[in-house]
Amino acid sequence: MDEPFGALDIKTRLQMQDLLISLWHQFHLTILFVTHDVAEAVYLADDIYILKSQPS
Repeated sequence: MDEPFGALDIKTRLQMQDLLISLWHQFHLTILFVTHDVAEAVYLADDIYILKSQPS
């Protein structure tokens, strides 16, 4: 997912993050989540990969 929560207000964003985590726990999914928000990455991720400027 590429910045799926970027346009949401903070309350809805937090609810969607919690929903994503609960779905991940329930279905044992593999999710690739792209974000520029460091706090969001830390909250949602098991592993974090940081890309440098070109070439990435």
